[in-house]
Amino acid sequence: DACRHYVAHRDGRLDENEKIWDEEVEDVMADVTGLTISFLVVQTMRFKIAGFMPSPEGDLPPDEELNGPESRLLLLIGLIFAVYSFSTVVLRHRVPLFKKYQSSHFGRLFAVVPNFIFAWAFIFSIGSFLVRAGMATEGDCLGRVIAALLMTA
Repeated sequence: DACRHYVAHRDGRLDENEKIWDEEVEDVMADVTGLTISFLVVQTMRFKIAGFMPSPEGDLPPDEELNGPESRLLLLIGLIFAVYSFSTVVLRHRVPLFKKYQSSHFGRLFAVVPNFIFAWAFIFSIGSFLVRAGMATEGDCLGRVIAALLMTA
């Protein structure tokens, strides 16, 4: 932030391109931070639910996968975050103070992180369902493609 502020203000004025640059960097910072925090939250939930730690890439140890109730619990937690996210969108349009809060950096994080938590939880729980159903195997990307298609449908 300080570096961007220094570069933008070194000539003593802030032109339109510098304003756009600042807004875009703020958005990307919120997205990257949201992806990182949400991934770590879901990895922690998977560890707590299953009892074994996923790899840094999100893969479970060989021959370990969430069972049916564990996958459903992870999916339910993701859906709870989706409901929270939906409620923040409704509040943003109905409560002026909430809209002002959402425009801050932390407000954007609280809007983005639940969306990403839902997405990670959905992908990992659907992936577990597909592995147990025999539709996805280790090293095979078919299960991930099916999960991604379900996510965007």
